[in-house]
Amino acid sequence: RVLDMYRDRLTWYLEHPKKGSDELEAWPRCRTGAAFRAYRAGRLLKKRGIVCGRGTSYDAEMVAAGMGIAFATKQPCETIHVVADNESALKTLLDPGMHGQQLVSIVACRNVREWLERDVRRKIVFHWCPSHMGIEWNELVDEDAKQAADLPLDRDECSLAHARHLLAVQLKADWRDEYRMSPSYRGLNFLRLRVFDSPDHKSSPALKAYGHSTSSMARFCRAVMDHAPLGSF
Repeated sequence: RVLDMYRDRLTWYLEHPKKGSDELEAWPRCRTGAAFRAYRAGRLLKKRGIVCGRGTSYDAEMVAAGMGIAFATKQPCETIHVVADNESALKTLLDPGMHGQQLVSIVACRNVREWLERDVRRKIVFHWCPSHMGIEWNELVDEDAKQAADLPLDRDECSLAHARHLLAVQLKADWRDEYRMSPSYRGLNFLRLRVFDSPDHKSSPALKAYGHSTSSMARFCRAVMDHAPLGSF
């Protein structure tokens, strides 16, 4: 793998404040655009934007980074700096393992390997930058991507990540409705707690509150499910 063969010539700068899960947005129906700009010594060499169909920001960032790497590895230079505002895309761009944009990674690895093999002095540095913070080049590329998203699309395409997101949203909605509307599914004769409405497929409020103690969790379950006694025995 490129990651193994050229580890000493690849550098990532990804330190940044973590985003809270509450800030994640849902994308019920969306079209994404991917765009990149290539600069040398502050001079714009090339810019390009394409429409990607329905996808996530990660999908768009991966496609854009792949296009950028393809262009940059054809240039006569010793160092390539890849800048993006999506940490996951930066981490998986050269990872040919299983993920939603595996093909982009495989092509990127091929381009990077051929470019690095030509000169031992060559290296690539990956930088994370914050989005929507007034960074000129980042804002320009974002605008390019927005314009690209409005370009005509020959056929409706949906990325794997976006399809999985839509499926998770629909399943959770169906689960929530069945939990609220079906007493037989929800169960009878046990303590109803607001913290359990609606059910969450990713985390458990009960485990967060009582999972640290086996005895406390056991007593909690007996109380909620109407199983006495509540004391130790």
